[in-house]
Amino acid sequence: MNYQLGVDRIKIVVPSKDFDEDQTLKVTCELVCKGTMLGWYKDGRPLSSASDPRVNITFVAQNDRTSMDLVVERLLANDSGIYTCEAVDCITGQPANVSKEITINSKLADVLG
Repeated sequence: MNYQLGVDRIKIVVPSKDFDEDQTLKVTCELVCKGTMLGWYKDGRPLSSASDPRVNITFVAQNDRTSMDLVVERLLANDSGIYTCEAVDCITGQPANVSKEITINSKLADVLG
């Protein structure tokens, strides 16, 4: 996952880069063409509901855009990390990815604060 082709055609949309424990994270990966979304990763490891029941991934194709939503419920401090969306660039046909660092603030830090 070291390729960055087509980064102008793929982007991550997230309302904030900081969340608190127990909140819900919703991140959208948008491909500005009809293309193929391959998946979400956290710190290089694939995310799926099979490996973590708090995770839900949905795909949407509309007109000339494709998107993939990642939802992680009941966030924990160890959910902090680099979240990466991987897709196939619709122009080149090559894999492309984009990443965003997300921080989950611990409730313990607020108590000790």
